[in-house]
Amino acid sequence: MSATKAQTSILIRLRTLLLTPISPLLLTCLLPLAVLAFSSENRIIDDAYISYRYAHNLIEGQGLVFNTGEYVEGFTNLLWTLMMTVPEALGLPLHLFAAFLGVAFGLLALVITWRVCHQLGISSRAAITAVAVLGLYPDLWLTTANGLEGGLFTFLLMCTVY
Repeated sequence: MSATKAQTSILIRLRTLLLTPISPLLLTCLLPLAVLAFSSENRIIDDAYISYRYAHNLIEGQGLVFNTGEYVEGFTNLLWTLMMTVPEALGLPLHLFAAFLGVAFGLLALVITWRVCHQLGISSRAAITAVAVLGLYPDLWLTTANGLEGGLFTFLLMCTVY
């Protein structure tokens, strides 16, 4: 009998979670993410590999350099390059890690957008519309998943607004 109560409690929590206003919004964003996953446009751009090489050389003990012994700053995104040292140290594929991390930051930016709308006193419908327009914009997801810092930048920009 207690198992039934526990199952009922879980179902109630799940229903409450799915009926919150942000849930349909995040589900709406699954469409462009699904399109992005199967799109031929979803490619890691070559500039991302510059950051990956700097991260690789840093982990190998060569310093923050592109070529060993040449101390030239050739990256434009220090924070992102330093973040790429984590998967490099763990032996994870950098291009996949960067793409997933960028998309995760893009999703977090949508959540912060939702919070900004509510902090400004915007109605739930208008907030859902604002976040849906941003979430359904395909170039947002192409920018966040291209291996560079687009998702991180979007997230930090929205945190600054918040």
